[in-house]
Amino acid sequence: MLILVLLLFGRGQERLVNPNKATRQQLMAIPELGPEIADRILKLRPFTDASDLVRRVNGISNSKLEQIMKVFDLDDDGAGDCCVP
Repeated sequence: MLILVLLLFGRGQERLVNPNKATRQQLMAIPELGPEIADRILKLRPFTDASDLVRRVNGISNSKLEQIMKVFDLDDDGAGDCCVP
């Protein structure tokens, strides 16, 4: 987790990302996401929770979701959502 957070800071990502509010650029700064998945997220949002995200966005498996949820903040509480419910 620390490595992923450091990578995001090194790429100009200063905060956790809410996929319901993030720009395409912010989504693409997450190493596990590419342009196609970022576009799908933008098109399909809003998401209610992590399971909604993985269910509706093609290309996000449970294992990939476990990684990106460390930098996603769906509830805007300032903390990474960490784990798949």
